[in-house]
Amino acid sequence: VIDHLTTHSYGNATLADLLAAWEKSSGKDVRGWAEAWLRTSGVDVLTGEVRDGSVVIERANGSTVDVARPHAFTVTSFDAAGAGRSEPVVITEATAEVALEVDPDGLLLPDSADETWAKIRMDDASLSRVPQLLPKIDDPLARAAVWGVLREGLHDATIAPELYLRAVERALPHDTDLAVENILGGPRKGVIGAVGTFFSATDDRARLAAVATNLVETAPPASNRQLIAVRSLIELTTDPELLRGWLSGETTPEGVVADENFRWRLTRALSALGELGLDDIAAEAQRDPSSQGALHSLQCRSVLPDARTKEAVWSQIVSDTELSNYELYALATYFFRPDQREVTEPYVSRYFTDIPGTDRIRTGWVVEQTAALSYPRYSVGADTVTLAEQALARDDLSPGVRRSMSDSTDDLRWALASRAAHAPH
Repeated sequence: VIDHLTTHSYGNATLADLLAAWEKSSGKDVRGWAEAWLRTSGVDVLTGEVRDGSVVIERANGSTVDVARPHAFTVTSFDAAGAGRSEPVVITEATAEVALEVDPDGLLLPDSADETWAKIRMDDASLSRVPQLLPKIDDPLARAAVWGVLREGLHDATIAPELYLRAVERALPHDTDLAVENILGGPRKGVIGAVGTFFSATDDRARLAAVATNLVETAPPASNRQLIAVRSLIELTTDPELLRGWLSGETTPEGVVADENFRWRLTRALSALGELGLDDIAAEAQRDPSSQGALHSLQCRSVLPDARTKEAVWSQIVSDTELSNYELYALATYFFRPDQREVTEPYVSRYFTDIPGTDRIRTGWVVEQTAALSYPRYSVGADTVTLAEQALARDDLSPGVRRSMSDSTDDLRWALASRAAHAPH
């Protein structure tokens, strides 16, 4: 890279120039690698399984053109106790065999060190053992790779939500703070964000709340783990008495700092459950007159399960020109909720008729973000997809609205595919 920058300093350079510098330094065929990796789209799928006593890695081309991308990575076979044996492999064709002893009661994990860029698929037998074996695996990279397999499989509808949920219940409490934070996520990501799409808004939500409760009870006071667990439980619980006890300070876990952010999270959760109203939100806003407090109060108003309030909030989202960007995002982010399908059902069709018109009163990134944040993502059904397709067929959609609507509809299709392929949620 230094040679490339020095040679072409104060001038222009092409990709070919950079590749030539890499080839000169490495002595390898970098151009061939670049043709396969940089000039094609798509992501390959690597699958590992045992055939006739041998480990076989299969590569499925993820590109729209015929290309054989080379992959170099590690394959690990974990036994029933979580101990692993690893072998390196380079795959350049459709399949490659690996000389690796496999425990019939263990787990086979391709790309166990996360060394290549591909979607990883585990064989069915290995997947079925993930919930009980994942807590026994000490290697943090391998555990992260397994979580990646589960996450990709969930969103590609190749792994049942029930399997993912059992892995979360049994393995997540034994993992690192970073894993807990990434897996649980928040209202828009992780398993919390998947409640109402891949996971049910009732039984599955309760099971995830139990996981968060366990984490709260076992996390060291004042630790980052406790903070993650407490925030997750606030999002997941449907127990108003728990939330009220924390808000009043009577039962707040030791070590939790009851700052303004903490109070607003509790206020929003209680508002979503219908336990607080506009007057309560206004009282909390008086306690916190900051600009952040004003945004939090808008979020709380947006989540109220009240038909009149929902109508007022929707009117602001689609027509209020006085809102700042952040005020608009605060209202749009929390309008649709997995546990408020009945009260928000009329706004599913209205999204596809009203949101396209917002480009007449707003511009650029704001329009795109609003379309993404206010998408009815919890209305997982063929009717919603049909509405989306009809809207996307219009020739007057702004690029930002079209992009957000298209991306969100793609996510919706995967959630629908998961429900069709696995047990209904």
